Amino acid sequence: MGKRIALIGSAPSSVALAPYDDQSWTIWACSPGARPHVKRANAYFEIHLWEPEKPWFSQEYRDYLRNFQGPVFTLAPVPDVPNATPYPKEAMIEKYGPWFFSSTLSWMFALALEQEGIEEIGLWGVDMSAAEEWNFQRSGCHFFIWEAQKRGIKVTVPQQSDLLRPPPLYGLCELDPMHQKLLARK
Repeated sequence: MGKRIALIGSAPSSVALAPYDDQSWTIWACSPGARPHVKRANAYFEIHLWEPEKPWFSQEYRDYLRNFQGPVFTLAPVPDVPNATPYPKEAMIEKYGPWFFSSTLSWMFALALEQEGIEEIGLWGVDMSAAEEWNFQRSGCHFFIWEAQKRGIKVTVPQQSDLLRPPPLYGLCELDPMHQKLLARK
C-alpha cells in the first residue's frame, strides 16, 4: 500500500471522522479548533504569526504545540516550540506559484504532494463553506485537489464536507431548471 496522508482541519462536520485509528494513515493536523478532536497526529501545522496574546492562541494550545512529539511546521522560527520545523515556503511558492496558498490546508496539501510514494490524500474537518469567512480559501484547496488528481493521487473527502461540490458553472447554471425555478421564485 502506498503512502496516505490525512489533512485535518477544524470543521465540526467531519473532524472527528478522520482515520485516527488506522495506522496506514499519516495524520497532519492544524488549528487550535481541531486540536481537541485530534486523537493522534504525526505533524502539526501552525503557520500563523506566533501571537500568544491573541485569544485564540490559548495557553493550552501553546502548551500542546510546545510538547508536541512530531514536527510543528511554521513559516517563521518559533523559539517557544522545540519541534518548530521551517516550512519550505520558498520551494513551494516556486513550484506552485503564489496564488493558491490561501489557507493552512493549502500549505499542508502542497507539502503532501511532495511526499515520495503518496497515493492518497484525505481531508477531514475541511468544509470552507461559510461563504463570508472561508470562500476565498476554497480556491486554494480546489487547486491542490486538482493537482493531486492530475498526478493520479486519490483525494478522499467525507460526504459531510461540501468541499468537492463545485459552485454552479457560470453561464451554464442559467440553463439548469432548478436555477430557473429559484430565479422565478425570487
